[in-house]
Amino acid sequence: MRSFLFHTPLPPAEIAERVQGEKGRDLLAFAPMSISGAIDAHFEHPRLRTLFKLFAHAITVEDEPGTGMFFPGLFSTQTTLGLPCGGALELPRALEKLVVEQGGEVHRSSRVREVIREGGRAAGGVLDDGSRHLANKFVASGLNAPASIRLAGEDAFPGEVNEKIRTWDWGFHSLMTLHIATSSARYTGPRNTTPPSA
Repeated sequence: MRSFLFHTPLPPAEIAERVQGEKGRDLLAFAPMSISGAIDAHFEHPRLRTLFKLFAHAITVEDEPGTGMFFPGLFSTQTTLGLPCGGALELPRALEKLVVEQGGEVHRSSRVREVIREGGRAAGGVLDDGSRHLANKFVASGLNAPASIRLAGEDAFPGEVNEKIRTWDWGFHSLMTLHIATSSARYTGPRNTTPPSA
């Protein structure tokens, strides 16, 4: 349903013309800020700042001037965010079960060494052990873009794509994120000593 709600973004000048009045000025005040700056400007408590910065990380927003306009949009995603019962591992387990039930195979701890191409399309993969696995429907990839190009070969992609991959720049915020579930708290942040208002 959300795909029906997408519209090509308007140029900033047209947005400024359409969004007028006090509410419009409040909204456009986010435009020059970075996403972290917008969050810090509107929240004081470290837990709330952390929560919204986590959301910003989840949608891979760079922390650069001009990204502050993403902040109001974070609120519109609140109804679509969630965690699976049993933890995040339940999603790959469910996907594995689905693949196997449909006659597919799952190879754990197996690195793909090469993408097999036939007739101009990805048709399978070669694992590190040399075994070949063909797919008549699709080859799913959880790889990053540079690794995908390297495995499939630059000749499988237009020159423009190869050039963009050659100048690929990893987002600083997403180079390394560690998600750990522990049975007890290992870190306790500052406590909010202000009693809730009545």
